[in-house]
Amino acid sequence: MRNLIKYETVVELLGNGILAGFLFAGIHYLYLYQPVAFVFFAAEDKWSEYGTFVSWFLSFSMLVWALLKFPEFRRPGHYIFALVAFLIAMEEISWGQRILGIATPGFISVLSSQGELNFHNMLEARSYDHYIAPAILIGGIVLPIFAFFSATLRQLCERLGIPIVPVQYWPFIVLPVYFLEYHYNFVAVAMSYELAELFLSITVSVITLHLVLNARENNSVRGTRAVLATSIMMTIVWFSTAPLAHYFDHPGSLWFSLHNVSRNELPRNRMYKQADLIFDYIDQHPQYLQGDAHYIHGLVLLKLGQEEKAAQVLDIALTELEQRQQKEPDNPEVYRDSGKVLQALGRRTDAIGFYQKAVELDTERLNEITEPATEANYRWSLGKTLFAMGRMEEASEQIQMAIDVTPLASQRSKIDRWFRYEQRTMARLLPDEIRKTDVN
Repeated sequence: MRNLIKYETVVELLGNGILAGFLFAGIHYLYLYQPVAFVFFAAEDKWSEYGTFVSWFLSFSMLVWALLKFPEFRRPGHYIFALVAFLIAMEEISWGQRILGIATPGFISVLSSQGELNFHNMLEARSYDHYIAPAILIGGIVLPIFAFFSATLRQLCERLGIPIVPVQYWPFIVLPVYFLEYHYNFVAVAMSYELAELFLSITVSVITLHLVLNARENNSVRGTRAVLATSIMMTIVWFSTAPLAHYFDHPGSLWFSLHNVSRNELPRNRMYKQADLIFDYIDQHPQYLQGDAHYIHGLVLLKLGQEEKAAQVLDIALTELEQRQQKEPDNPEVYRDSGKVLQALGRRTDAIGFYQKAVELDTERLNEITEPATEANYRWSLGKTLFAMGRMEEASEQIQMAIDVTPLASQRSKIDRWFRYEQRTMARLLPDEIRKTDVN
């Protein structure tokens, strides 16, 4: 019997290792060779987020079924596990806010860093992030090791309903920990936090399936049957997620993710080829072509040594900005972006004039402010112009004032995130002769 158990454990460990490896390799293939598909997969309101919801909700459903069907399964830990799974599932989709079109109450907008109907974003700057990976390791690996050597601890966990993760499921434990803490040392994957959430939910659902299949006394599902059950459950997650991602997507989230990955995360990791592929996709789909996409694309092409194509893209950006100047003559953003493009084209004197115009317009607007949120936007705009001009100390001052003055947590988070990303992105993208120049 002992040899049979060992054989079944090895079969499960190998099978689960193959499944986890397939997920790991698939993500890296998309990221390195199909970056547009990667964004569609990992963006908010796309497959990754809905897959996380489905996995947690499936865990909740399996636990409730087992609690209702098997009296011996009714232990405190299992009740708590089911409640936590339900709460996390609903938090993941902001309690159906975007699906149902529910407006965010005012008091939550003030407290939430994303301005959404959930509670985990009310914690300051995700202050709990650094504790997630250690908690996963302690609960998934350290506790089972101690329980293996301590019969007393093992019996206590069994009596309370605290899951002890079998070694054959450790390959799934590794996935969320890797994407939370260690991928930076190998391939720095964009949107890693969202991927870690997905893999954690899959890990929990796999462990839940193991608990439920072995809930009845003297009834154990092991070896090939266990691997097959895990594969079937993951297939169910896949097919359940697909319609949600298709029918309840949020175009604004996809637009944000495409631009965030191509202009921030990929350039910061010196992955210019992948960024170029996403920008080419944006060029072919005008509904995503907004903001400074052509400007950043031009800088990416310069990094790739494609000077001729870069000049063509930057000229397109300049033409678009000239058209915007006719429609928005009082918008400082237009003049700031024109200055940035002209500077990239080497027309420094022309750039200075546009920067100065942007500063003048922002200064005039600040003299007419009426409420804190508006002041924050104006100071943020001025900070952006000063940052583009290389006047870092003044830019930092305006950005900090914008953060301090706004009562909205979501606005504070957005401004702070922009400044941190911009500093790191421009350090990678801008040619040395531009980055080291104070344009005045």
